[in-house]
Amino acid sequence: MIVVLAVVSALAGLVALAVAWHVRQLTQRVLDEAKAREETLRRQLSDANNRLFAAWSDGKVIPPSDLPFVDPVSETPLAPELLEFLAQYEDLTVRAKYERMMRAGLAKQMTPLAILKTFETPGV
Repeated sequence: MIVVLAVVSALAGLVALAVAWHVRQLTQRVLDEAKAREETLRRQLSDANNRLFAAWSDGKVIPPSDLPFVDPVSETPLAPELLEFLAQYEDLTVRAKYERMMRAGLAKQMTPLAILKTFETPGV
């Protein structure tokens, strides 16, 4: 009985070892393929940049891409309280900064009142 348990235990250990080795081999193959693909893309990007810089140094003008321009997704309008807060600033860069901060707060499910309270703290 003890001999049978020892043999079964040894076989189970060998099977576990074989499975672990196989999983490691599969993982290594996936990683090697990803590294090779990344290197290929990096080389293609470098070649494209070199061709572009060479064309510019020769004085050539690169025409714009034929890809269609896609309008950005229209953002949801801000709450009236937030718009009123933004209206007090004339500098457009400050307004854009604060609007980004407000939209980040809205993305975190903050209420407009909670967002406005963040602007009361020093350092904003």
